Amino acid sequence: MHAAHNLSRVSTAWWRTARYARAIGPRVRKYSRYSLAERHALVTGGSSGIGAELCKELVSRGASVTSVDVTPPTCDVAGITHLDGDVRTFDFGSLAPIDLIVANAGVVDSTRHRPLTEDAVRRVIDINLVGVARTLTAPTTPSGRALIISSRSAVAPEAPGALYGATKAAALNYGLSAGSVRPTTVALVGITATNLFAAEADYQGRAVDPPRSTFGDPSEVARACLDAVEAGDPLVITDRDTLRDVSAFGFAFLTARLR
Repeated sequence: MHAAHNLSRVSTAWWRTARYARAIGPRVRKYSRYSLAERHALVTGGSSGIGAELCKELVSRGASVTSVDVTPPTCDVAGITHLDGDVRTFDFGSLAPIDLIVANAGVVDSTRHRPLTEDAVRRVIDINLVGVARTLTAPTTPSGRALIISSRSAVAPEAPGALYGATKAAALNYGLSAGSVRPTTVALVGITATNLFAAEADYQGRAVDPPRSTFGDPSEVARACLDAVEAGDPLVITDRDTLRDVSAFGFAFLTARLR
């Protein structure tokens, strides 16, 4: 009986996929190829972690980079200009036209030890979601494009980190919608070896436990993201764990009861 029920769920999922493929497909379309050589890129949160690797990888592909971050970089790299700024307040409109906007800045939340205060909730939302929207207001060249760094947590929410997952899910949706304005790539990034949790611990003044999982290499994540931009892909998944979570997320919806 249980096996028959599971088979029925799978059949339902395949039927719905086939039924709605034509309607869903045009909403996420592939763009033309886009060389990053001799482009000017803007990267938020570019001083460390994935952001720093994105900056270095952009330079290696022939681009010049403006990095906006609240903390200074650990070292100076030729081709990268650092500007001190918070995505919540920075005047993106003052910048010269950008070829590639990279909305990368983000913070995590931890609810394991105590509930988040209202200020903490606003901080996560204002940086992870409103900050993305503000970053994309930067002026672009006629051929300008965007890259939004979302997260595996967008499709695999867990506590602690429920609010983080919610903001990353919103950033995913926002990025896919932004593709109707300019070519936009959204990256679903798995858990990566960065200082994100250490920075949050410093901010909160207490230990913040990172999730128990295999940590990805930020340089590999950066390469995957920029490969997708150059290929014109609207969406990139950077690791197998995230692909598994996306599949489980989609399967849950495809097999949901339809009224």
